[in-house]
Amino acid sequence: FVTHDMDEALNLADKICILKDGKLLQYDTPEDILKNPAGEYVEEFVGKNKIWTKPEMIRAEDVMIANPVTVTSKRNLLQAREKMRDNKVDSLLVIDKQRKLLGYITLEYIRKIKEKNTLVEEVMNKEPKCVLGDTNLPELLDKFNSLKMGYLPVSDSEGKLLGLITRSSLISVLSSQYIDMEGIIDE
Repeated sequence: FVTHDMDEALNLADKICILKDGKLLQYDTPEDILKNPAGEYVEEFVGKNKIWTKPEMIRAEDVMIANPVTVTSKRNLLQAREKMRDNKVDSLLVIDKQRKLLGYITLEYIRKIKEKNTLVEEVMNKEPKCVLGDTNLPELLDKFNSLKMGYLPVSDSEGKLLGLITRSSLISVLSSQYIDMEGIIDE
C-alpha cells in the first residue's frame, strides 16, 4: 500500500520503499531504514532520531561496547590483575581462543587468592549472565533490573563474545540521544 504516514508504515510494513522524484532511494525493512538511512533525504523523511520512538527496534549490538577488555582462561591471576590495572577496570570477561565467553573474574576475587600463578580458568565465575546481540532495549533494561549487575556481556547464539554493555555506557547512549532530540525540538 502507499502512505505518506511514516508511523503507519513503520508499524505495518515488512518492507518500506522510499522514492524521491521517481527514483528509488531505499527499499528495506523498517528497522534498517531507521538504523541506516540511505541518505540525508531518507533520514529527514523518516525523522531524525525516529528509532528512539521504537525502542523495540534498538538491539544490544547497537549500543554495546564492541571491544571489551578480556583475558583468556589460560592466563594466570597476576597477568589478569595487570590487565585490569592497565585498562582501569575491576573485572575481565574470560574467553577462549575463538572468543567464546567462558566466564568472568573480578579484582576482588583475585585479591582473595594467595597464589597468583593460579590460572584464571581455575577460579573464574563460570556462569556469566549475558544477552544475545539481538536483545531489544526494553528486554535489556529488564535484564539489567532483574540481575542487579553493572554490566552484561553480549554474545551471539553460539556464545561468541560480541561486546559489553555497562550501565554507564547504556545511560550515556540514551542520554546522548535525548540531548540530540532536544536540539531538534529547540530548532
